[in-house]
Amino acid sequence: MLVSDRRAHPSLALPDLARAAAAAGVDALQVREKDLHGRALLALVREVVAAGAGSALRVIVNGRPISLLLVSSSLINAQLDNSTAGPALMNIRTPQNVSSNFSFNVLANAPAVFLNGQAGDSTNLPAIYREENGLLVTATNPVRRNDSLNIYAAGLGLTSPVVPAGSVSPSNPLATAVLQPKVTLNGVGLPVTFAGLASGQIGVYQISVTVPSSVPLGLSVPLTITQGGQSQTVNVRVVN
Repeated sequence: MLVSDRRAHPSLALPDLARAAAAAGVDALQVREKDLHGRALLALVREVVAAGAGSALRVIVNGRPISLLLVSSSLINAQLDNSTAGPALMNIRTPQNVSSNFSFNVLANAPAVFLNGQAGDSTNLPAIYREENGLLVTATNPVRRNDSLNIYAAGLGLTSPVVPAGSVSPSNPLATAVLQPKVTLNGVGLPVTFAGLASGQIGVYQISVTVPSSVPLGLSVPLTITQGGQSQTVNVRVVN
């Protein structure tokens, strides 16, 4: 893997480097340009993907190419567009080959909390953060009564305004989920203050909730997100 630093080598254009690296067999290029944020960083990443693989490799869903966010020798991160729903057929195409078709079904809503949190030796924790300290909810940083929480998830479906696939989510106006989810802790409803795409992110949804003083306490309390007949449950510690 190569890690980019265009400021250390100002004479090298990053897309040109990506093109040369792909031709040489490098399997991944990590774009780590800490001075770029939001749209500027996304634009650079798109150039790199197009230069290194995007022009040669395409992921086709229902006859249309979808947005590629990352391409390596073993992994492709891509994002479906807003019009894809129901039965879908996907294949991957390069100038040399076309993969076998893969059939799957796209639901209008399928809320799923990201399980990418890490704290010490604990991994795969739900991406739920306490607003009071900005830290991940863990056994040592539990949910507290009257807390405000930010939950990061996928699968909340259409938003208003619509954000095109592969685009950074706006901050003004925020892209709000058309169908608002319901969140409970062991059956007690948590008021949802926002549910939609997290601004400055690509394809990441944020659900902001407040925790009533009436929620039950416990070491492993089920937190459930329900939307459009679909639901997911993760367990969190809750203290007074």
